[in-house]
Amino acid sequence: MTGVTRRGQKTLPRIRNTGNMGAMKKIVLAVIAVVAVVILAAVGYVAHLASRLNSPEFQEEVRAAVSRQLGAEVRFEEMDIALLSGVTLRRFAVANPEPFDGDLFAAEAFVLKYKVWPLLSGRVEVEQLALERPVLGLIMDEDARFNYEALGGGKGAPSATTPAPEEAAASEPSGAAPAAVPEGTSAGTPLEIVLSEVSVSGASITMVDEETDTTMMAVEDADFTSALRIAGGTTQGQANATIATVSMADMLFVRDISAPLEMSTEVVKLAPIRAHVAGGGATGGVTAHLQDGFRYEATLDVEGVDVKTMLQEAKSTAVVGGTLKAETSFEGTGPLETMKAQGNAEVVDCRIEDSKMLALLAKLVKVPDLAEPEFKECLVEFTLAGTVLSTPTVSLKGQALQLTGGGKLNLVSSTLDYDMQLALSERLFKKVTVKQLRAAFTQREDGFWVVDFRLFGTTEEPETDLLQRIGRAAATKAVGDQVNKLLGGKKLF
Repeated sequence: MTGVTRRGQKTLPRIRNTGNMGAMKKIVLAVIAVVAVVILAAVGYVAHLASRLNSPEFQEEVRAAVSRQLGAEVRFEEMDIALLSGVTLRRFAVANPEPFDGDLFAAEAFVLKYKVWPLLSGRVEVEQLALERPVLGLIMDEDARFNYEALGGGKGAPSATTPAPEEAAASEPSGAAPAAVPEGTSAGTPLEIVLSEVSVSGASITMVDEETDTTMMAVEDADFTSALRIAGGTTQGQANATIATVSMADMLFVRDISAPLEMSTEVVKLAPIRAHVAGGGATGGVTAHLQDGFRYEATLDVEGVDVKTMLQEAKSTAVVGGTLKAETSFEGTGPLETMKAQGNAEVVDCRIEDSKMLALLAKLVKVPDLAEPEFKECLVEFTLAGTVLSTPTVSLKGQALQLTGGGKLNLVSSTLDYDMQLALSERLFKKVTVKQLRAAFTQREDGFWVVDFRLFGTTEEPETDLLQRIGRAAATKAVGDQVNKLLGGKKLF
């Protein structure tokens, strides 16, 4: 049908574009079909990849590769990998590298949960990073080398994936400049890393001296929680740690510890510490340096400690009662031989029982009261260098008896060498009835009768030169008496 314009001109008839619209619909449907196929293929590939990730063959490949990288056997009973959400390992362990025996590390479970989509904006979000009941066993050999230092073939050894320095140099063109770091990025990770929850529960740590087969330190039932943010080469976060028990050489037991915890690849710091020791309170801090060899620094101040309980926990044969207040600081790189320390300790209402040294003095002076005396205070100032404990000030003072002096004690051989002074009150001195013994004492300005002596031998079998001093004093008095008689009773001696 033709049309007519207002001026009488004919126009072509209008044709509807139904054919073109059908073609467009077909194209759109084809595109949708292609996208659907791509999506289905991607989902299928991810599903296939996920099934491969959890196959025994792939997990064995991962285990073997990690073992080669560490230079130590890695074991686990179960691995569950969810590509888009996380990884879980159960009952896994890392064996000690040669030549050490046993396991370096083991845990009931390791859990890593993350979000994938924030990666598109340059952000790594870890929802959970957790270790359940980990056990860390540190062993030091006769050369003061720790087992963890032998991982990866030993300290300073190039890894399996990193070329040695000479190989890297050979691969660079002659005169080539080192690769530059792009402007606006740091040498570290360019990503922002957010760890919403980092936790360790029920952890235990032991540090053993392999040469002497002694436990230098043991940590039991430690818990740790933290949240961290790492961006631009800086780390921000808060962490708290609680520890049920820390044993130092099975001699000092610190319990119910709570403290903020700072961790890095270089330093582990636990401070300020709040804890309990044998019924008393304890404060202080511990810093462990992990880079360029292991070394530690610590301070520990205690107050209100029951000395008898503390010695019983240490399985000491000494029986001392009283309340301890002490300030100590120490540092070292391993066992007792590497340790340096200094401090002071005071025991109020000090009571000493079953002391071999006091029993020896009581026997020599023939005064049974000396065997188990009561002191108002016991004060010791000390320094420790290796195995030698120097105590320049030893002061045990009571109303009737005082022991003062100073000397050295070897903590390994238990040998001792002390210059001491025994002081007896007038009441107690009257119980010394043997004339030769009385002759060895001189009276001090405060009314106490005193005698100097040397204490040596060992803590189990102490010896003293008190008998020789008494003999000399008795001989001197006998000679003096004879001279006085010859002079008609005049006292020159």
